[in-house]
Amino acid sequence: MIEILYLVSTLERSGPTNQLQNIVSNLDPDKFSARVLTLSPELSDSAFEEFEEMNVSLQSVGATRVRGIWEVPRYLRKSVARNPPDVIHSQGVRPDIFSSYCLTDQKRISTLRNYPYYDYPKAFGKVKGGFIAHAQLRSLHRLEYPVACSDTVRELTGRHNLSLDVIRNGVDTERFCPVSEEEKRQRRRNLQLPGEDRIFVSVGALSTRKDPTTVARGFLESDVSESGTLVFLGDGDKRGALESIAAGDDTIRLEGHVDNVAEYLQAADYFVSGSTAEGLPNTVMEAIASGLPVCLSTIGPHEEILDLGDDIGTEFECRDAEGLSAALDRLISINREPLSETARAVAEEHLSAERTSQRYQNLYQRAAEK
Repeated sequence: MIEILYLVSTLERSGPTNQLQNIVSNLDPDKFSARVLTLSPELSDSAFEEFEEMNVSLQSVGATRVRGIWEVPRYLRKSVARNPPDVIHSQGVRPDIFSSYCLTDQKRISTLRNYPYYDYPKAFGKVKGGFIAHAQLRSLHRLEYPVACSDTVRELTGRHNLSLDVIRNGVDTERFCPVSEEEKRQRRRNLQLPGEDRIFVSVGALSTRKDPTTVARGFLESDVSESGTLVFLGDGDKRGALESIAAGDDTIRLEGHVDNVAEYLQAADYFVSGSTAEGLPNTVMEAIASGLPVCLSTIGPHEEILDLGDDIGTEFECRDAEGLSAALDRLISINREPLSETARAVAEEHLSAERTSQRYQNLYQRAAEK
């Protein structure tokens, strides 16, 4: 039995936590056991209970970010010495840094789920964000098995003399799946969505990086807005701007944060993302697993997904509302059924959670035996 220690900041519901859940839930129980060690106290929106239900052993340092600077290294060394795992798998800035400097006698894997120099300066400011990005990439140089979640992330980190293996993010294709037309109509009734409109959905934080304002403007400029509805799922600092754009127009709906994203995707016809940076986006994978043709901004991870199928949607340049408008009009001019079938096939054949977990299990086995 190979024991994996997963090292994360928290189990806050997020893309990285979803990916961790996908990996752990698909582990072969005859070959692997899992325990999760979190560094900080859990927030209100935590997946802690879901991991408990999977019979995963859970521990927490419970340290704040400041106290953690000296508390976490001491805790990690004692915990690992008392119960040494066969492999340590970290994800996130602090877990990667602590693993790289405090657990040097272990076999260590890390998954990089974004390109730090794109995300952190936007989140923390140019100086602080640049420092954090540098620190995380520096830590990856010290780890035996650094992994990128996409070809795009691997290529970008290559600028920093890193050579990462690629194991793509995955999607739960049982939870996110197409439904019959009757079930689709029922979903719309339950969610109080227009029964006859074309429904476009966009999922994610209403943030500068996700650029929902371009999506809203492009939709309103397109012909599809005349007989369609655009639904945003998520909250963030761009909500006010979206409310201004959508003022007096009931074709745009802001649903806020919801726990039933799968139902909205099953009620929808198409998916739209204007994101300016991603690792390999969960929301797009969930959409195609649900059989939705997509309209995506031209960033590397979006193009990586589009390249996996012959034809699953259309593209537009980032922050180009006019280009998005044209891309939406092109999308609805194509027979939807073949696009939907291809989208679902891409998810099942290339991006399933089972496939992703199996690739990690192969890596765990290789690392443990070395």
